[in-house]
Amino acid sequence: MSTLSQLQQHINRWQPHAEKATFLTKEIGTRLIERLDLIKLKPTIILDASNIFHHQTKELLQRYSDATILTATINPNIINPTSLWQRWQRQGKNIIADFHHLPLPDESVDFVFSNCLLYSSWNLPTLIQEWYRVLKPNGLLLFSSLGPDTLKELRASQQSRFNPFIDMHDIGDMLLHRGFSDPVMDMEMLTVYYQNFKQLLHDVRVNSIPVMPVNYRGKLYLQQLEQAYKTLLTDDNKLPVTCEIIYGHAWKIQKPAKNSAGEFAIPINKIKR
Repeated sequence: MSTLSQLQQHINRWQPHAEKATFLTKEIGTRLIERLDLIKLKPTIILDASNIFHHQTKELLQRYSDATILTATINPNIINPTSLWQRWQRQGKNIIADFHHLPLPDESVDFVFSNCLLYSSWNLPTLIQEWYRVLKPNGLLLFSSLGPDTLKELRASQQSRFNPFIDMHDIGDMLLHRGFSDPVMDMEMLTVYYQNFKQLLHDVRVNSIPVMPVNYRGKLYLQQLEQAYKTLLTDDNKLPVTCEIIYGHAWKIQKPAKNSAGEFAIPINKIKR
């Protein structure tokens, strides 16, 4: 089964539980949107390429009331996502597609907003390249993700080196390699406390966060993992969950036209001493 198919099944299974379990991604999204206060931007077309449970589309519409919001959504019944194109309307509109291969023309979007999607990507370079492709010159990419220290207590409890989260410096390097200009990255640490391990693991799963290799997901292993995690109980009997939150933005800079005003080309064979 492909990773896309797995995510499609995930949506069907966890959608009823999303409202309560995705409180952290909602909070991260709110903090991400607040960063727009410092950025001068008047977009006409916005792509909301966020995690599988979108929360900030309404806030984006409120902030940019004259813009069209395109929300990339995975449809479990999709057959050929790259062939689909939906008409743009003046309000929010879903695009049914694999977010690595969007059915959008080149340079058709002014602003790409992505909250907590990167860690669900199975091909991050392709995803970043797709964002660059659909952005217009001088367009903005604003995103958030989770860094390597996220869930460090859970990984320590299972004594595993498995870590699906990418360092912000590596993300910055990918942005530069794909053509984005001067990416700005920063992070903050948040700690969430849970009353019980079952609820903790439930919320992690709903948010589609990979926590361990597939061969470690047996029932007995999870019971042992729970016992190991309980050694981390705080004084008030709560389980800590560390989250490294990464924020970043970058611009797709307009490339100068060839032979622009004040410039001219001379064939090398015409240059003489």
